[in-house]
Formats: sequence, structure tokens, C-alpha cells
Amino acid sequence: MSQRGVFFSRKWVKFILPIAFFLGLIANFPAKVAWGYVEKSLKLPEELSLVSIGGTAWNGHSVLSISNKDQLLQFKVDWQLGLPALLSHGRFFSLALSHPGTKLELTATPNWRLTGLKGQVSGHIHPLLLNPFLKQNKAWISGTASVNRLGFSFVDGKPETLSGAIVWQGGDTYFLPPGGRSPQLIRYPQLAIRVSTQSQTGDIHATVTRLGDDGALVSGVLNQDGWLSVRVNGRLKEAVPDLPVPRKPADQALIKYKEKVF
Repeated sequence: MSQRGVFFSRKWVKFILPIAFFLGLIANFPAKVAWGYVEKSLKLPEELSLVSIGGTAWNGHSVLSISNKDQLLQFKVDWQLGLPALLSHGRFFSLALSHPGTKLELTATPNWRLTGLKGQVSGHIHPLLLNPFLKQNKAWISGTASVNRLGFSFVDGKPETLSGAIVWQGGDTYFLPPGGRSPQLIRYPQLAIRVSTQSQTGDIHATVTRLGDDGALVSGVLNQDGWLSVRVNGRLKEAVPDLPVPRKPADQALIKYKEKVF
């Protein structure tokens, strides 16, 4: 008997072949088939749908459609899960959303109990993404915004930490006031939205400032009990003179707002 015959006659080969077949089947499991099972448990709103699903469950692509009244927004979606994501990004899951002029990349890893998620978002947002929806409210905006390594963590569906910055390069905003009044054009400088979590309380703080200036135009706090508080300061009128609000001292409140969000 040849050496090849002796090798393939060993009993352990009978176990290896089924295991190899099973692993190969899992590694190439079609994303479209996997989505058929996952979609039932997610119970997504009717406004959201995934179409043109391709690739595997671990490395796939699709188109995300979002409908809002008469508007349809579509993102090209690419994702990696498990080993492909760990090798490429060092995290268990990665997701890229693309729209003309816009690209957002999210990477995340669940906690060991699968009750929370920790990761970050980076990328840029073009007004082409926003203006179709702003148009419904007779508004328009220019200027690209960049998302700079916005870190986050959620536990049991609630935000636990948030840190990073979103920078808007500034530009023009345009809207039609109610009552048939003249169109309003307002020019904004470069603005930065910075968010951080307070270590002692866990509350998430956010401030809107002019780029290169630490004076808060708008400040907000999301408390651990779900209450969101927002304060617009008189400094905003100084930064945006065309804004149709009265002038007040820089640190005096123009608007205060509070709402329970969860």
C-alpha cells in the first residue's frame, strides 16, 4: 500500500473532512441568507430597509434605504465582522456608510456580556446629505463637517461615555421664515462641537465654540438619568451677527431648554 493510501486511511481523516467542510461553509456564509435570519429579530422601522445585499456575513456590502415622507436617502454600506474586522481595524465590527461627498466609518467591539458596545466614529458629512431633508422645512446649508475620532460606549442601550469633536467648516444657511417674510441668509464661522464624559458623575457634556476660541456659544449636558439640558449663550450673537435674536452679554443665556430623552 502506498504512503498516500496509508495517510488517507487513518481514522482521524474522517473527522477532519466534515469539520473542514463545516468551517468553509461558515466562512463563506452568504450575507443575504444571514440577513434573512437577523432581520426578523431586529424589527427595524418600516422607514429602514437593506437592499442589494452581497458578500459574506463576515465581509459584505449592501445599500441602506431611509424613507422620510417624500424623501429617499440611500447609503452604500460595507461591513466586516469577526476576524476580518480584527485584522483590518483591531475591533470586532466595522461599518462604513457612504453617500456622495459623505463617508462615515464606525468600528466597535461588544463587551463580554454582549450588553454593551464600545467604539469610535470618524469621517466627513457633506451638505448633500442634509439638504434634501432641510428643504422640507424650507432651509439650506453649506459647508462640510468632519467627525474626528468620536469615541463612544453604550451599555443596556444607554450612552455611558462620549468623547471627541465634530468640526463644521462654516458657511451659509438659508431659510424661509413663516408668514411670507423675506428669505433669511445667515453666515456662520468655523464651529467645533466637543463632547466629553465627566469622570465623577458620568454625565456627558458638549460645547459649541468657534474654532480656536474656547468661549461656549452653546453648551449641553446629558445626565445619567436621561435629562438633556441645553443653553444658548449671548456669545452666539457675537459670533453670528445675522442671527435673528436679541443681543445679550456673552455669558448670559439667550435660550434654555430641557427634555428627558430616555
